[in-house]
Amino acid sequence: MKYLFYSLIWAAILMTGCKKKPVAEKETPAKVDFNGMLTTDQIINDSTIVLKWDKYSDPDFEKYILKRTAYVLAYGKSEVVSTTTKEITDANVLTYAENQMPYASSIVYTLSVLTKQQTNTPISSVVHNRKIGPTTIRFDDAQINKLTKKLYLTHFSSGDIFVYDYVTGKISTFMSLKQEIGYSIAGNFQGASELYVPTASGWLLILDGESLKEKDKVNIGTTAGFSSVEAVGDMLLVSGNFGLRIYSRGNMVNMGGSSSSLNNRRLLYLEGTRYEFVNMELVSKRDKVFTYRISGDLPVIKEDNYGKLYEMDVDIMRSFPSGGRFITSSTGNVFNRDLIFEKSIGGPGHLKYADFEFNEGASIVYCAVQGQPKVLEVNYTDLAVLKTHQTKFKPFKLFRDGNQLLVLSREKPLAEEETAFSVEKFKL
Repeated sequence: MKYLFYSLIWAAILMTGCKKKPVAEKETPAKVDFNGMLTTDQIINDSTIVLKWDKYSDPDFEKYILKRTAYVLAYGKSEVVSTTTKEITDANVLTYAENQMPYASSIVYTLSVLTKQQTNTPISSVVHNRKIGPTTIRFDDAQINKLTKKLYLTHFSSGDIFVYDYVTGKISTFMSLKQEIGYSIAGNFQGASELYVPTASGWLLILDGESLKEKDKVNIGTTAGFSSVEAVGDMLLVSGNFGLRIYSRGNMVNMGGSSSSLNNRRLLYLEGTRYEFVNMELVSKRDKVFTYRISGDLPVIKEDNYGKLYEMDVDIMRSFPSGGRFITSSTGNVFNRDLIFEKSIGGPGHLKYADFEFNEGASIVYCAVQGQPKVLEVNYTDLAVLKTHQTKFKPFKLFRDGNQLLVLSREKPLAEEETAFSVEKFKL
């Protein structure tokens, strides 16, 4: 891949840098006796590169031209892009500071000189390799920690975990557990950020939210299978083919739970309630769903009677910010805490959705459109589309942090493929 990248880079340089305008037959191009020697003068905080070069002293000088070529995200896909960074008409200016480097691991800068006879030949190039995280990864789930401004991108089958800082726009940490993991959740305990990860081998791992180093773990079952975890206050709830278990984060003591003959399940805390949860079976999108309320033990208070009528989806489950309601499936089916169907968000022209998020009062639903690079703002009352946000790639997950909407989108739809991704911020 690396050799293909550099081949594409140099092909782009030759195609963009070696074009010549017609020259009159009687005109003789000026002799260009100049090696340029473009070099890197300094790098400032990996965000600014200062380039310098030798002076072109012949009187036929017209201007210096700096071009930049890199494998970047553009026009909804990742590709090699070559752009003119700067044109300088003063022959005595021999440095340039580039403070808008693209998010790319390798960037080629090329210097050329345009003469009065309109000759324009690349003179010298320099390659800048940046120490940034990978730009293509595999992931099929994502969680957010708003306190530390981190996204956690996880891959179920490999156990890969990426920590993405959405302030700096970089992957800060990566690790692979090299085993299947379930639905993880980000949390905070005693002032420190943490990530809670259930594994197929039967452990619930407590990882440091910054370094991903293991802080603690508890055995949840020797055949835990594909599990799900939720964190509320000082409690960790784990659901799997063993049933439901509750642990105190302080001492990791099992506080109780319930057994079940159901298959692996997905937990979702209903925000705005006092310890109420939805527990959905993972095997089918139209199967059993339960709600739980914690009051000493965990009795089942309601079993879904609508699951076979209105589609549910364990991969598309979001709680409303209050009121004990949740939305699920690509059609946006809304249920209340008693699992009574309320309405379907639907979509104009039978649009399908990949994820949902809400404003603070839940009067607006942000809908990630499946298969299209856009997010819709929809009025919850009358389902009118209020606004459309165009995205670089097809949106995968949505998160609201204060007055900004974070859109995690991916170039390729399949989780088993490495894909370019982007995290865009839209002011609300």
